[in-house]
Amino acid sequence: MLLLRSSCNFQNIWRKAMRPRPQSQSRLKSTARERNDQTEPGFTAQYIKAMSMAELYAVERPPAIPLEEHERRRRIRYAAEIVEAAVRIGKSEAFIRERLAEIDAVFPDLINLHKMKASDWVLVVSDVDAVAQKLVTIKSVFPKANAFKIVASLPKLLLKPAEMLRLEAEKSRKQLSSLSNPDAVVEAVPELVDPVTLARAISSLRAAMPTQDPLQILDANPEVLLSLGSEADIKDSAEYGELSTKD
Repeated sequence: MLLLRSSCNFQNIWRKAMRPRPQSQSRLKSTARERNDQTEPGFTAQYIKAMSMAELYAVERPPAIPLEEHERRRRIRYAAEIVEAAVRIGKSEAFIRERLAEIDAVFPDLINLHKMKASDWVLVVSDVDAVAQKLVTIKSVFPKANAFKIVASLPKLLLKPAEMLRLEAEKSRKQLSSLSNPDAVVEAVPELVDPVTLARAISSLRAAMPTQDPLQILDANPEVLLSLGSEADIKDSAEYGELSTKD
């Protein structure tokens, strides 16, 4: 009996001796510092300096490109694509580059390959006088509107013959005659220069809000068409080709 009790006591003492001792908080910090000292000095210094991935990226990020340089590159890229499209249809590169320089001097920032594809811009820039005439036409029908803003937003209007553009604009103006400021409506939604698009937009408003007058809605907030997803917001047209930055 005595031998059994002695054996149990010995086992308890042995378990306590083999149990790992909890390290103090100061000892843990010391151990962490020792491990950090064993890592590569460059990495540790960089990590301590950055403290976060965002700051680390900020340290390694190259200098930002100035906005003017972005604009210069964009113009070069646009010109190259338009010249390439012009050469494919047999036009002289020198001729197109001269027209591009001329239209950029008279109507800066008009050319935008996100609004119309390069082959269509070839047709537009080939006759700068026609561009000016069509701007005058829009201004004569909607005198209070910013004609340049209209064609810059919807350059496909410049693909229409001048007389067709005038007749369509006058027809749309007549449909909008009851509005307090039809010029502002057309400036906000240039697609409404086309009377067919205008008629579809009115139908869309009537279907969406049958208890309200669609013309009064347009007068109060023409951009409601965009939020409704009306056909007035469709930039592509089968008549003028697909919207693309490439031919």
